[in-house]
Amino acid sequence: MSGTNNPNDPKVRARAFLLLAGILLLSLPILRLLEVGLRLRFMREHYGDLWQALTKDLWLSDGWWSYFATPLGFVMTILPLALILGIALCLFAAIRITKDRG
Repeated sequence: MSGTNNPNDPKVRARAFLLLAGILLLSLPILRLLEVGLRLRFMREHYGDLWQALTKDLWLSDGWWSYFATPLGFVMTILPLALILGIALCLFAAIRITKDRG
């Protein structure tokens, strides 16, 4: 049975993994904007305006380590790393399925 929507079809599974990787990739900038909003909401004393919240405490800068020590900084550092790992795993699975197919 080689239908278009057959979940056992390798082509359908590979497309599903590629779609999931695309969704995760598109969620990275959304997560960044969420982080900026949370910085402005809960850490107003450290960030004066939107641009400062976007550019201050970038990864591995001097102020980043103190930001990372806060619960918000820790979570907002781990989430993008988890999304990037998820993207890599989805792409690996799609490639592996495609190669195994022949």
